[in-house]
Amino acid sequence: MYYYEKNRLSRAERVKRNEDEILDIIKKHISKFGYSPSVREIAKRASVSSTQTVTTYLHRLRDKGIIDWAPKQQRTIRLIEQEEGLC
Repeated sequence: MYYYEKNRLSRAERVKRNEDEILDIIKKHISKFGYSPSVREIAKRASVSSTQTVTTYLHRLRDKGIIDWAPKQQRTIRLIEQEEGLC
């Protein structure tokens, strides 16, 4: 298990924290503007600065069934958990 000196978090804890942070950014942006943020906007607001890293976290969230998006289209991230709650 790897620990990061800054917060003494394991790698798994750090990944979970970053996933939660990105999901929170998406939820707030959608509730404020009515559409999802771009990957660059997420990178600006998150503690990860690389758009590739943000994309990796988005894929993790999609694999967990929390979000989805239309491939090769901008601003199409949608929250699956909210849609299921409305049914």
